[in-house]
Amino acid sequence: MKVFAPILVFLLVASLAGQTTIMFTKGRTDGGSGITPYPTPSNQWDFSDGSGSTITAQIGGVNLTCTNLGTWASSPIAADFNGTTSECTSASTILDNLTAWSISFCLQADTRGENNAGVVITKGSSTTVNDWRIETGGSSGNERLQNLVFNTSEAFDRWHSPATSLAVDGTTWAHWAVTCTAYTNMAGTCTWYKNGSAVTTANDNSTTGSRRDSTGYTVRVGNRVGATDRTLDARLRKLKVWATQALSAGDVALVAAADPCGT
Repeated sequence: MKVFAPILVFLLVASLAGQTTIMFTKGRTDGGSGITPYPTPSNQWDFSDGSGSTITAQIGGVNLTCTNLGTWASSPIAADFNGTTSECTSASTILDNLTAWSISFCLQADTRGENNAGVVITKGSSTTVNDWRIETGGSSGNERLQNLVFNTSEAFDRWHSPATSLAVDGTTWAHWAVTCTAYTNMAGTCTWYKNGSAVTTANDNSTTGSRRDSTGYTVRVGNRVGATDRTLDARLRKLKVWATQALSAGDVALVAAADPCGT
């Protein structure tokens, strides 16, 4: 106090004399654990449970219930989806009718997934009624992440990262994020990021029409809704969703820096 008190007195006097406004701001926090340099997600699952069939929500209050998870990875802790039957489902309705949103996660893939389309996370009511779906996929030599956004006729826009951008060697961790905006109907745009940097994002299946009302649809992680034939074949951790905004490139970089995936 002996050091700072004179400075504070000087600032107060200077403010009153010159009618200068002095503002003190408080940093945004993440529930008291420290400063968060990016917008707070609406939902977050770290997959740091290490065992069992319940994935605890760090943000959003909605846990996931899982079946047929493989042996949990321990360094770092991650859920292991087995490529045949694994899946996790939310117990309540969340992420309805997204028009601008962002999703990030850490992934270590063994293969492109079951039927070359392992689902990371999706929102749908059946195998033939979907709102959006993020999946690994592509033919051999065309391994990538892709985000499908559906219209009411089940036609879709497919936004994907570059060919061979997804390592399927069972050892390489990468931080992935996708941001989407202006998707009230099928005129929106999505951008993929790898390890905090934007990558060339292509739309190789563009359509028109109206988005669905997805109220009441299921959120599922690791498989598609209505069947277990699109199983993720990978370790997954640090899954975050921003339900109302497309993050800026700067925010995505900060998220990636805050979520080291592993080695």
